[in-house]
Amino acid sequence: EPRLDEVQTRIAAKLRNVVKADPEDRHVLGSVDVSAILETPMTGVRLTVPDTDAGRLWQSGMLRLFVSHVSEHKTEVSELKSALLDLGVSAFVAHEDIDPTAVWQADIELAAASMHAMAALLTADFHESLWTDQEVGMAVARGVLVIPVRVGRNPYGFIAKRQAMKGDLANPGKLAADMVRVLLENQSTVRMMCEGLVVGLETSRSFVAARAVSVSIAGAHGFGADQ
Repeated sequence: EPRLDEVQTRIAAKLRNVVKADPEDRHVLGSVDVSAILETPMTGVRLTVPDTDAGRLWQSGMLRLFVSHVSEHKTEVSELKSALLDLGVSAFVAHEDIDPTAVWQADIELAAASMHAMAALLTADFHESLWTDQEVGMAVARGVLVIPVRVGRNPYGFIAKRQAMKGDLANPGKLAADMVRVLLENQSTVRMMCEGLVVGLETSRSFVAARAVSVSIAGAHGFGADQ
């Protein structure tokens, strides 16, 4: 890299001798620029996380949803986490999923590195948090789906271009169902969400929970003959 200019100049000089322009052609080689061309464009940062590490943070066989939120709303978010679990979504909620003896920041990084998608609960105080914007930034950098949930605040920054869904923390069942609908409509999450719905049905804790997941399955377009 420190000699890039020199190498480009030397290559250009050699090519001028090898590829001599036709006397009638006024086009000549002016310079050479060396740059990398990716065969497959990189859309995000891909991180490898051992299953043994990620397994303790997530329910097996379910879609992994990182719920970015402000701790002042932890009671409502805990109810949302429970509603999502009934629908086959393993939600990571920092105040609830981190062992008190663990290094909490490391577990948040681990969850962000192994999530399949993120839901950002945009409450009025979301931006004032020291951590929420960083969590969203990690999701954007990895290129995973970010669902902005408008709960008093519109999306901003890197996720401002995304269509936000309106959410009500007082109605966790409806909010969870709306999130699942978005996850089923997105190409990057539909297959894992379908698998999660099946697991959710298998592990239903009540008739009401089984009925809720059945409704989501019935309305899903991701269940095809090949899946």
